[in-house]
Amino acid sequence: MPQYSEEKENIFIALIRKHLIRQPNLSIRGVKEKLDAEGCDLDVEYVGKLVKRIEEARVKRMENQVLDVEIARFEDLVEALADKLWDIILDVSTTAKDKSRAMRELRQGYESLIDKKFDAGYFERQLGKIKADRELTPEQETLVRTALEFALTPRTNGRKANHRKPVERPEGA
Repeated sequence: MPQYSEEKENIFIALIRKHLIRQPNLSIRGVKEKLDAEGCDLDVEYVGKLVKRIEEARVKRMENQVLDVEIARFEDLVEALADKLWDIILDVSTTAKDKSRAMRELRQGYESLIDKKFDAGYFERQLGKIKADRELTPEQETLVRTALEFALTPRTNGRKANHRKPVERPEGA
């Protein structure tokens, strides 16, 4: 199979998609025959590969579309509940206990919405990732190591670990 540029491949995909729209049940060989008639002589395996990519893209779009609709519905529900909960929170005749419950429900609703958006891939969780922009120099490592050893070494002379000597001030200060 010859290698085609991404641009050329996108042109082939558009042609194949056009034929699949006109005849949804068209076989791979049928697609190849239609392309041959248009002057595109492609290998049947390559046409099959492109048809498979088109179908995978369709499935992914449908999954994303269904997911987006469901998340939008849930977001609408949270917003509707939030309006009612804010009415409870701001009402002066509501007891403190009911206000507290309403605030908790409001927070949990938004928390649940954000979790669902994270799970759907709208956002990326950054848990457990440490960003080290630069490394310590050997001198800095030595200073940190010395400070940690000093802080973690128990005292044996009877003083508490956090006890410090008074600072000696020069005369006349």
